[in-house]
Amino acid sequence: CFSGFYKCERLRLQLMLDKLEMEFVGHPHCGLDDATNIAHLLIRMIKDGAAIDINERITLRYKLDPPTHTNENTANTSNKSSWPVKPLYTDGQTRTYSQALRDKQRAADTMSSLKADLQRHHIQASS
Repeated sequence: CFSGFYKCERLRLQLMLDKLEMEFVGHPHCGLDDATNIAHLLIRMIKDGAAIDINERITLRYKLDPPTHTNENTANTSNKSSWPVKPLYTDGQTRTYSQALRDKQRAADTMSSLKADLQRHHIQASS
């Protein structure tokens, strides 16, 4: 989409930002920060007149695995913050419940910020 609209070769994220004289926000290779920067590129493309279509939707689901204990006297199943959270469809890294909640809140905050950016530029955001 980017290379077709701006008539250039396919570029990696940092080079796309450089081409539009935009700065990378956050930490390189952090998935949420990469997504935020891609969203900023998308906003810029829309402002520049690009027609953007949604071509794919991915829904991630997580399962919560309660801790396993050999001694039932030490089991604390009410403390969900220590439970590991694993993606259902991958063999990816395990996160604790607390980490998953923090990531979810960070994603929600980022989405709110991006929606505010869209509104400032008079672009309709879908929920």
